[in-house]
Parts: sequence; C-alpha cells; structure tokens
Amino acid sequence: MAASTPDQVGTEMIKALEDRAAKLKALLEGRQAKRPLIIEFSGSPKAGKTRCISVLELFLKRNGIKTEVYLERASISPIKSKGHLNFNVWVSCASLQGMVPIQKV
Repeated sequence: MAASTPDQVGTEMIKALEDRAAKLKALLEGRQAKRPLIIEFSGSPKAGKTRCISVLELFLKRNGIKTEVYLERASISPIKSKGHLNFNVWVSCASLQGMVPIQKV
C-alpha cells in the first residue's frame, strides 16, 4: 500500500472540512429558532485570532453559510486604560449592541 502524498492528505482534509460545513449548513437551516450561531475568539495579542477569523469567514462563505464578523470593540473604546473597570463594561455592552438586532418601532 502506497503512502499518501502531502497533496493527497491536503485534498482529503479539505474534503472532510467541506463535508462538515455542509452538515453545519443543514443544521443551521433546519433550526426552528432563528438565533445566530456565535463563535468567539480569544487569546493573547499577536496570537493569530484575526487571521483565523478571516480564514474561517472565507471558508464558511465559500460553503454557502451566511457570516458576519463584528469589529473588535476594545480597539475602538473611548476608555483608553484597559485596566479600568469601565473598560470591560464598555467593551461588553458595545459587543452586545453589535450583535442584537435593533427593532424598529
């Protein structure tokens, strides 16, 4: 039995990921509750969070899954001291505000 080449392994991995994406799409479309699936990334600075988010967003969109990426709120906070209690409160509230749909009256 011949060993798999790196190209074959890569192709097999991509196919397996695409199959999982198709299952995820079917699950999301078949739900009764139309709530979003939220994926949150955390980690130390320069750990690759933004890059992972970009790659995941592109992959999901290519597989027909609607995505929306929210701007990291900490980067736009008017409170510059990250050690201040109000910094975390502001970031949390601003993040929720971006995720909750606004009801027009």
